[in-house]
Amino acid sequence: MWAVALNDAEVDQAGLTVDTDTGRLVGTWRGAAAVRAGGVFDIELDVPRPWRWSEIVMDRDVVDAGQTDTGSVRCQVVTVDDMPTGDLEFFPTGI
Repeated sequence: MWAVALNDAEVDQAGLTVDTDTGRLVGTWRGAAAVRAGGVFDIELDVPRPWRWSEIVMDRDVVDAGQTDTGSVRCQVVTVDDMPTGDLEFFPTGI
């Protein structure tokens, strides 16, 4: 997912806010280098705690959605609403 940093963040610093095509997200940056406001980068999202199915709203049109054999869920993020701060970690993809 492509993102634009809205603030500076050092490595493992909570409070990185990014704008994406699916909305604004707040989380912890897990890259090896600091991020600067205005930087554009590709990220993977990770949720460090287990989620219940009742917390996940999926678009019925998403054909790639499904549960893997490890119990994780693969899907396309369509929109993000009311994500609690601290529930996301951002990892750079290197793209």
